Amino acid sequence: MDRVRRRPFHIADVLRSMSDAVITVDAAERVTSMNAAAEALIGIAEAEALGRKCGELVGSEICGTNCPVMAVWERGETAVNFNVALQNRLGRRIPVSICTSLLKNEAGEKIGVILSIRDIRPVLGLLDALHRSEEEIARQEGRLRTLQRRERLGEMVGRSAKMQEVFNLIQVVAKSDVTVLIQGDSGTGKALLASTIHGVSHRKEGPFITVSCATLPEGLLESELFGHVRGAFTGAIKDKPGRFELADRGTIFLD
Repeated sequence: MDRVRRRPFHIADVLRSMSDAVITVDAAERVTSMNAAAEALIGIAEAEALGRKCGELVGSEICGTNCPVMAVWERGETAVNFNVALQNRLGRRIPVSICTSLLKNEAGEKIGVILSIRDIRPVLGLLDALHRSEEEIARQEGRLRTLQRRERLGEMVGRSAKMQEVFNLIQVVAKSDVTVLIQGDSGTGKALLASTIHGVSHRKEGPFITVSCATLPEGLLESELFGHVRGAFTGAIKDKPGRFELADRGTIFLD
């Protein structure tokens, strides 16, 4: 069987291949290496960062007080998903998650600390979107429960899904001043529906005028709808307001 041969590699090759930002520092907290992801996150090239204190680069509020680098170097306390905000070269605060671990040589001696820094803005964005979605779901569920509980609107009564749709549509059209066409066979409650729309609209304090168009003679239709003045025709002995005028600030239902 062929033996697996170990090929030499440099730690920098590993760091360069990682998508997370990685920085290594020595015992004095001076930067000894950083990968391309760290350069992009912090906004500084590795050549410029080498030898500088890591706190100068990340500008975090924990530097000097609750430093995870010193915690792992002095006490062996590794940080796992330690959430904090760092400040990049442009002064922009970036939420990140930090993991730390000791670097040791072949003799097992401490030679530095490695920091793995993950930009968690995408995660926080997803959590925020999830929170908004949950709030919207809660609102819609509350709205659905309200619709399910509503069995009466004006003089109309019904708990079926179709009646709930009708109730909802009434609420929508009642908010506007558009003309509403109500269709249905005789006896299906068109007048009741029209009266209900009027009753939940902002015109509910005004009159609700019903006109049975089928009972109006053709010759008097215009006069009945729009009114007339005295002497306009034979028999017009006084002014008479039309149905549209009587329905001013209210609703007219042409049946």
